Parts: sequence; C-alpha cells; structure tokens
Amino acid sequence: MTRIKLENIGDTRKTPIGDAEIMDLNFVQHRSGKYFTQYLYKDLTELLVKDMHRNVAKDYDNVILATGGEGSGKSGVIYDVLRKYKGDSWSDESDIPAAYTYNMEFMRERMQDNDWGCGMFWMDETTQIASNRDWQSSDNKDFISMLETFRSKKFLFAGCAPKLERVDVYLRDFRMRYHIHVAPMAFSSTGYKPRGIYELEKRNPQSGEMEHVGYGLYPDMPESAKLVYLPLKEKCQDDLRQRISTGGKGNKYKFMYETEKKRNNDIMLQLHDLKLVDDAQLMELFGYDNRGTFANALSTARQRKKGTI
Repeated sequence: MTRIKLENIGDTRKTPIGDAEIMDLNFVQHRSGKYFTQYLYKDLTELLVKDMHRNVAKDYDNVILATGGEGSGKSGVIYDVLRKYKGDSWSDESDIPAAYTYNMEFMRERMQDNDWGCGMFWMDETTQIASNRDWQSSDNKDFISMLETFRSKKFLFAGCAPKLERVDVYLRDFRMRYHIHVAPMAFSSTGYKPRGIYELEKRNPQSGEMEHVGYGLYPDMPESAKLVYLPLKEKCQDDLRQRISTGGKGNKYKFMYETEKKRNNDIMLQLHDLKLVDDAQLMELFGYDNRGTFANALSTARQRKKGTI
C-alpha cells in the first residue's frame, strides 16, 4: 500500500464524485499485525448527496446500499444520507415514517394508493425481498420492476444488508449506484477516537464497474430520530417473526383462504337445508360452475357439521 504522510492532511484529491479534501488519516491493523493507513475525506457525505442529485438529473438509477456487521451503524449512515439528501425540509417526525418500508406488501400497497411518501424508500432488511437465495420469488421480481418505476419518477431507494454477496445479483451488479461499507471503530491520527467510518464506492455508468471513492465519517443517529426510528424497526422485526411463525406468506394466505372458504360453504349448507333458495341460485351466489363440485362442497360441509371430519 502507498505510504501516506501526515503532511498530506489538507490536500485535495480527485474522486469519482468530485474533489475531496483529506481531513485525517485512519489506521487499520491487518490480521498479520501490520498497520495500514487510509485517507479520511472531509464532508464526504455532503459530496455524496450532491453527486446523487446530479445522478438523478442524468436519469440514472438512484439506489444506495449500506453493508456491515450487526450493530455497525448501517441505519445511522442511511439516515444521515437521507436527511442531507432532502435538506432543510427534512423532519424526523414525518419523513422517517414516510420513507421507512417494512416489506414488499407494504410497497405494493403504497403503489396501489399512489402514495409515494417523500420520494425516498428506506428498507433495513433488503435481503428479505432481494436475496440471492430467492431470486425467483415474486417479491424479488416485483421489486426489480419497481426500481424501474423509481428511476422514471426520480425516487431514491436506500437499503441495508449484512453482506453485499447476499443481495440479488441484478440489484448489486446493475441497479446499485452507490455502495457504503460501514467499518468498525478505529484509530485516528490523534489517537483512539471512537467514531463511525465508512468506505464509499460508486458505479461508473459507462464501464459498469464499481470505483473506490474514499473513506468518510458519519455521526450517530440523534436521540430525537431514534424515538421515531426504533418503533418502526421493531414493527419490521415483528412482521418478520410473523412470516416465520406462519411458514411464509404463501402458507399464511392459503390458510386464510381455506378458512374463509369453509365458512362460506357452511353458510351455503344452511341456506340449502332451509330451502330458501334453489341449487342454481346457490351455485351462482357462491361461485360454483359445476354441479359435481357444488355437491362435493355441500357433502364436505355436512360432514364437518356432524363432526365426522
């Protein structure tokens, strides 16, 4: 690695998102025991946000993913990016709930209601809808199609994932424009200073390759924002636990459908036994086109009523 001197602090370097000033150095210890140094750029998040606005003006995908270990601060980075992206009009109380997205069903409902919130979508568990292990799922396919809509409407999607390799290959290799990897706390040139450090990469629209931008700092999420964010995150976790406990969305809706079908057939049997309507009217009312299927439904409902099944 190139030797970096302390005299470099204050110099300006060209990066894929513009000229950046070296603010400090970050020392990283390799597992071999050797120390390596990295440039920390001043106001790198502000430079990123400016480039994102230029990115939208050129009609490119505005998708950013943050990766890192558990508790590394991925959500804090995304919050800082979204807050600075919207600017002075940002409000924790209104914009965090408007941007936060629980799952694909929630996104579909927003599309059906034409409710685009603040034009930004923030998802903590991106691998729940765009996983490399479930790339054939309807959620995965719909999400990729939805990103096309985001691009045309100049929306921003920001997601978090533990590892970039776990994200769907189409999202990470084609749709993702920016990648932030959140690093653990580290040493600075002035000694040990606990602070959030991230590495930024940007995809070159011509070559399609990710280019290294540099390293920056991010602040911790303020307490006022946590009061709004943490209940939303807990709700997202509750939704995930419910999906697991019900065996997935398919089994959940299958159970709901079968329960409703049994209830309707029980009502149909009562009307049939009371002879208030004839069979033809019952078939039309409950959606049966075949007399054999209709008779089987009545027979099953009668057995269920007797307790034989």
